[in-house]
Amino acid sequence: MQAEFGVGREVEAWGGALMSFFRWCKSQRCPASVAVALKFFESPVARSEPDARDALRWFFIRAKAQRVPLNVDPSPRSSGLGEVAPKHNSVAPLAARDLGQSPWEATLIRACRERGFLWRTETTYREWVGRFAAFLTPPRVVEVADSSDVGGFLSYLAVERRCSSSTQKQALNALVFFFKEALKREIGEIPFKRARVHKKMPIVLTRDECGKLFSTLEGTSRLMAELMYGSGLRLLELLRLRIHHVDPDRC
Repeated sequence: MQAEFGVGREVEAWGGALMSFFRWCKSQRCPASVAVALKFFESPVARSEPDARDALRWFFIRAKAQRVPLNVDPSPRSSGLGEVAPKHNSVAPLAARDLGQSPWEATLIRACRERGFLWRTETTYREWVGRFAAFLTPPRVVEVADSSDVGGFLSYLAVERRCSSSTQKQALNALVFFFKEALKREIGEIPFKRARVHKKMPIVLTRDECGKLFSTLEGTSRLMAELMYGSGLRLLELLRLRIHHVDPDRC
């Protein structure tokens, strides 16, 4: 980097300009791109960075070999950074390349994608039907399995694997979808041993205990703890909270 920039003040100035651009992108909640850079030049932040145009021109020239190809005019006479060339990616996305390894799996994948299921949901359903296929004793296969086979698998999960009620229910949903939507078959009533629902005693702090806990905190940690306690936010919801999500006027 120093070989291209030179040394001394120019290195520090260009690095500072790039950091200002990245912070501005973060504040605008947008990725770094040529179009965003052109908007950045109109902001007050860019006016305070006299080397911003040269630094960003260098950044996008170097980045085009790794990301989106850019038609950039690197000459000082250029007033902009150029236009983004169409992106050509010869590598198909994972979902397009993963079409299953067996006929039943390909049928299930097609049914999931026709209904716009999330990738995680599709993967979960495929895993459960795969476990069901491994559970069947040859020559039984999933395409000819019936309600007794499904019930035997669900009972096996509850009795031998000692799975939870929610896990068993997830397996049931996956298999019912597979037979009804993928194979277009009705399997009827499924007799099986249901997993035991474990009861959990709620453990909560009293108001006095919460007050003692908050008194040991300070600064941002205390603000986050009190906000979570008072609003009922989950931890991830709290961590994702941003200042523009808060409307003091309407509480």
